[in-house]
Amino acid sequence: GGRAYIDVPALLVGKSSTLNKELYTAHVNLIWNPVSFVDIGVEYTFGQRTATNNAHATQNVLISKMAFRF
Repeated sequence: GGRAYIDVPALLVGKSSTLNKELYTAHVNLIWNPVSFVDIGVEYTFGQRTATNNAHATQNVLISKMAFRF
């Protein structure tokens, strides 16, 4: 997980919505080997962003992977 806080004065950037003021992320993952040559993985990521104009956005991401080794 992580947290970033950037103290940028609004007078310097104006009403820009492209710069981050706060950013939170959290990651949880699991990798399973049912047999020695197969990997199955899943990861969940949560993110929340606040821009310098105080606009908010969140994201929820689920990523999966299956790998075979020869």
